[in-house]
Amino acid sequence: MLEQGKIEKETLLENLKCLNLGEWKHLYDSFDYGYVVLDGESWSVKFKYDNGCRPVEFTGRNCYPYNFNELLNALNFKYTLSE
Repeated sequence: MLEQGKIEKETLLENLKCLNLGEWKHLYDSFDYGYVVLDGESWSVKFKYDNGCRPVEFTGRNCYPYNFNELLNALNFKYTLSE
């Protein structure tokens, strides 16, 4: 039985594969959509590989990819973004 908040490697990789991370921009910023937020949220996700590939990082300020909640679910986070 898995502990709460833990996920098996194979399950995680399968869940990530379904997210189409290749479609994601590396930077999400509300400024790109004409909004300036002075006090907001920022986030980052970095994937490191053990096979010599360079790490891949995605970041954002007050803006998220369309399927960010699915990423949180894949990582077994209990928090979701409000619509």
